[in-house]
Amino acid sequence: MKFTRDEGENRQAILHIEVEDDLVEKHLQRAHQKVSARINIPGFRKGKAPRTIVTQFVGRDYLLDEAMESLVPEAVGLAIEESDIPSSHTPPQVTVVERDPIVKIDATVALPPLATLGDYSKLKFDDKLDVVTEEQIEEQITGIQESQATWEPVERAAKFGDMLTITSK
Repeated sequence: MKFTRDEGENRQAILHIEVEDDLVEKHLQRAHQKVSARINIPGFRKGKAPRTIVTQFVGRDYLLDEAMESLVPEAVGLAIEESDIPSSHTPPQVTVVERDPIVKIDATVALPPLATLGDYSKLKFDDKLDVVTEEQIEEQITGIQESQATWEPVERAAKFGDMLTITSK
């Protein structure tokens, strides 16, 4: 596979890819298998029609369209891998420039941003820690105990802080 890499604006790489004939042929064969399994051609069982008959029946453009669905992602992936472009989570923008007789693809790939660090050695931070008293610790422990305590019924008059179940008619 032949490709050239140009630097685009805004940290983008533009790959001009020319796909080899053997890769195109491999994907055309796969497309032929998929199409022949889907359509009914008189005189042939599904999936058993020869490629020339399928091409006459549906046309070369249809087979190329079907092949492009799997060819383009594979070719772009191989070109990105070979050009050592760092992986990004943004999918490339792909344009098929030419399909027949040679498949040519342009792919615009986002590159990771460049970050320049300033002089961080002059930054100052206060490392003051708040002092925690025993009283604050006890308040927190008491609050946790009260929030996770179970309610038990009592046989006495209700007072503030008790939980009541009231049935009203």
